Amino acid sequence: MLHLLKMQNEMKLTDESWNSYQQGKGNEEYQKYMEDLTEEREEVLRIWNNLNTNEQETVMSMLHGFRK
Repeated sequence: MLHLLKMQNEMKLTDESWNSYQQGKGNEEYQKYMEDLTEEREEVLRIWNNLNTNEQETVMSMLHGFRK
């Protein structure tokens, strides 16, 4: 789940059409959007990094199961 959130967050940070849409809302809205993404990303990474190796492997196995 955490990996999926991380991937979604990364896609939003790099997707040009999504970023253009957000920029079209105005500078202030876009800045807030980017700050929210950064905070979300940091939280996901903090949680992921606090998992031990077995927990990370379990999460990855679950994600692979969802993709089938």
